Amino acid sequence: GHTMMGMGQMGAICEMAWNQGTDLYSYDGRRFMKAAQYVAKYNLGNDVPFTTYTWGTGQSCAQSSQTVISAASRGQVRPVWAMLHYHYNRRLGLDDKYISQMCFSIDPEGGGGDYGTTSGGFDQLGFGTLMFAK
Repeated sequence: GHTMMGMGQMGAICEMAWNQGTDLYSYDGRRFMKAAQYVAKYNLGNDVPFTTYTWGTGQSCAQSSQTVISAASRGQVRPVWAMLHYHYNRRLGLDDKYISQMCFSIDPEGGGGDYGTTSGGFDQLGFGTLMFAK
């Protein structure tokens, strides 16, 4: 769920920058598009590569590891995909296979409250189809 929220929040930042003449969408070889494709592909039920990572936590930096990708909230629907699809596919003409599948699985995007009663249903404003399809 938080990863999906991250796609929406980063998309909003990229869109604001785009409208001010800075292309963050394409930063570092379109790294954000690659991340969004990965998140979309996983949430569509496909397998994705995953590498165990380890970090230090707490005052003693005790090691903790994430050994498998989390299935928590997998497949959750949030109104984050239209903005990304209409930028990468319509503006730039790029193949956004998984982003577009997520986008059209909930097309047209409704308002934020249409996606559940918890905070996840309100993290994004929604209405991406109305705002970004040109």
